[in-house]
Amino acid sequence: MVTLLLACATEESPEQLERDEASGLLVALDRLRAAPNPGKSQALGALTQLRVTQPSTTALKARCAEAYAAHVHALDGLEQARSAEPALAPALLAGATSELERAKQGTLSCADLQSSMRLRLR
Repeated sequence: MVTLLLACATEESPEQLERDEASGLLVALDRLRAAPNPGKSQALGALTQLRVTQPSTTALKARCAEAYAAHVHALDGLEQARSAEPALAPALLAGATSELERAKQGTLSCADLQSSMRLRLR
């Protein structure tokens, strides 16, 4: 009986669990956003490894991971265009630039959702 009471007393409430998860997620997103372009892939990897279970944190993580994966993919495309044969470079550059613009919309949406979570959890 005492063990059961202690276990219940130490369990986090859903609200506290969400706050704890959100705190770690927001830090990981700040690091990803602040990372220089060559470091974004590594920061994205750290974000994807972060374990979250609450619906709000799971949704934010998924949305932002998708946006930054597109961003990293576009950056890789820019690098390919830089090292491509001169005849192929313009088409590769155009594709990567277009992809980067689409990814930008996702990363801006991620930033908005991140700000909303910060405000909600104050």
